[in-house]
Amino acid sequence: MTPQQFVGLGIRLFSVWLVLSSIRYLSSVPQEMVQMGETAGRAYFVGGAYLLAAAFLWFFPMAIAHRLIPRTSFPERMTVPAFSAARVGCALIGLWLFARSITGLTWYFFSALVIPTQGSFLDNMLLEVRIAVAVQITEFILSALLITRSSYFARIVVPGNDNDR
Repeated sequence: MTPQQFVGLGIRLFSVWLVLSSIRYLSSVPQEMVQMGETAGRAYFVGGAYLLAAAFLWFFPMAIAHRLIPRTSFPERMTVPAFSAARVGCALIGLWLFARSITGLTWYFFSALVIPTQGSFLDNMLLEVRIAVAVQITEFILSALLITRSSYFARIVVPGNDNDR
């Protein structure tokens, strides 16, 4: 793998991160903006921009990589196979997402223990809080899938590579 291919792989993994970030933005931020008196259209515009940027990065990673790292006249080969690097990258994104989601879920768990309510804590939650909990649970599930099924996601990121499977 050349340095440009490593950068291209990183760009594709970054596009996955952008998609995962847009989920949070498109699901919870519009409601918060409406409460602050702003229009939700701005939030959808920003979330859509995340998705558009992710699509551009996904489909043109090598064009960007070649602009960031120019080609040289001598051969530059690195010994890490692309599939292995993609598996590591997917697992790292999963770990990052896990750390982010588990902190939020822990906060809601301890809030449920500490805040006295009549009946179920879930029944007494505001709609915005329920949405935020649903987003946290979705991120937790996605993180578990990215960690445990990193080879499956690596096949999506690096298609047609049978060298080190």
